[in-house]
Amino acid sequence: MTLIQEVALDNTIVVQFFDQSNRYFGDYNKVSILVKVTSLNDRNISYQQVLDQMAVPTHKIDAVRKAMIDSYLANTKGYLVQPDFLRKARLRNNNKVLPNLYRYE
Repeated sequence: MTLIQEVALDNTIVVQFFDQSNRYFGDYNKVSILVKVTSLNDRNISYQQVLDQMAVPTHKIDAVRKAMIDSYLANTKGYLVQPDFLRKARLRNNNKVLPNLYRYE
């Protein structure tokens, strides 16, 4: 996993982009980017997301990777700069419904 880019936002949030791409058939690649959003105040609070694009020719990997990062920042920056973004993301992940393992008859 290689760090591609790191963006510091004005509300003590850092967005890091890590490359997880691989070749899967001939000249075609899966461009995969792990996005990690972390608070500078509390490194224990973070949010992760994976961006994928299939069937990318080798000569277009850099352009596709840059377009994916630019698109992600353009579409999510409004949410990421909110002061309570990481708190809400953490609450959302903690409130996932787990299956009921006990059956009542």
